[in-house]
Amino acid sequence: MKNKLIKFIEENAIDLCTKGSNLNGQCCILSGFALHFGYTEADILIQDLVDNRIDGAQDSEVQNELCRVFEYAKKNNYEAYWDTNEAHVNYNF
Repeated sequence: MKNKLIKFIEENAIDLCTKGSNLNGQCCILSGFALHFGYTEADILIQDLVDNRIDGAQDSEVQNELCRVFEYAKKNNYEAYWDTNEAHVNYNF
């Protein structure tokens, strides 16, 4: 699971060093993808990002945004998007 996450981040140029609405967008993409591939808790996702030295993952603002967005994405079924043709056209995974 962790390898798929890192590969996804690299191949889709997910950037956690952005700010404001750009960071929110990156967190939405990452949270939905992570949920689709089996992550159930934001803390586990964040730890995997930190362990793999993903740029920005150690920043408390990024971690707070990921926690907030992850819970929202979980409640609103964001993982379902990744089963669509649109997701396969727009992202490499």
